[in-house]
Amino acid sequence: MMKNTKKLFAGIISSALSCCLLLSSNLSSDKVYADPNYEECDGFQYGFFKCYDDPSDEKILTIHRYIGPDTEKIVVPSEINGTKVKQIGESAFRNNETVKEIVIPDTVICIEGYAFEQCPNLERVNLPEGIKNINYGLFVGCSKLDNVKIPDGVEAIHQSAFFRCKSLAEISLPDSVYFIEHEAFSECKNLKSVRMPSNEKLKIEGGAFYRCWRLSEVDFPSKTGFIDEKAFNACFSLRRLCGHSYENISRLCSKSGIQYIDLDSTPNLNDIPTEGDINTDGVISTADLTNLISIVINGSAPKNMDSADVYRDGEINSIDLAYLKNMLLL
Repeated sequence: MMKNTKKLFAGIISSALSCCLLLSSNLSSDKVYADPNYEECDGFQYGFFKCYDDPSDEKILTIHRYIGPDTEKIVVPSEINGTKVKQIGESAFRNNETVKEIVIPDTVICIEGYAFEQCPNLERVNLPEGIKNINYGLFVGCSKLDNVKIPDGVEAIHQSAFFRCKSLAEISLPDSVYFIEHEAFSECKNLKSVRMPSNEKLKIEGGAFYRCWRLSEVDFPSKTGFIDEKAFNACFSLRRLCGHSYENISRLCSKSGIQYIDLDSTPNLNDIPTEGDINTDGVISTADLTNLISIVINGSAPKNMDSADVYRDGEINSIDLAYLKNMLLL
């Protein structure tokens, strides 16, 4: 009797464990299952939810998840069953490894965070004119995204919005932007130039452009509200910031070893020597490194002291060689 009871108990435990393992496997899978809270139409799950950017505070038609076939181009419908699509939900296209282009209709006024997270082959997304925020983690890990137009009317670029978008080469922010949150463009390692908004309320948090190794040009067309001293940490190629007479930018530059160009007193940027351009031909190359080695070892005079003082410490030595070498390697 005791043996039969033990066998029965063991069988119950075994069945329970099997059910738990099966449930755990299903929960960890990225596969989308039917959800009674959403309806389906033409490859999209959708529902009705509120949007923080909508002053009406009404529930609007929201794309919850793309569940259609693998394809390189996905077109989000402007309406479903006669109702306008106004919102793209959180993680709606997350982990889609096939899509290269996503077309979003102008009816959309909000795209929630992580909507395009880890879409490794995504190259193009048109952002509709009606959105106010580039939300947190929106393009995290979209390593092939190389060009994005931020529409007029966008007010904030939130945390990690473009984190590790390794193909993004340049960005132009409309004048409506007044807030760039920490890590917004962090580790965009091929980002070379940024045009800042002309907005005196602009606030840039620390680490906003952290480890943008190739970033060499940042233009502030007007005064700004606040720039954290760590906003451009580990931007090894950034040697100068251009802006109008403003103590905030000047102080940041002095603490970061970056040259500050006051546009109010320097009308012609071509007259300013570029650090690392030792032979003053307008291009930084291995020829400049060879010339700098000769200057450091042999003590020969450089054509321009400011060009040879790559580290900007008032001296020309091995530290300048190391910095110039890093600039060429990036």
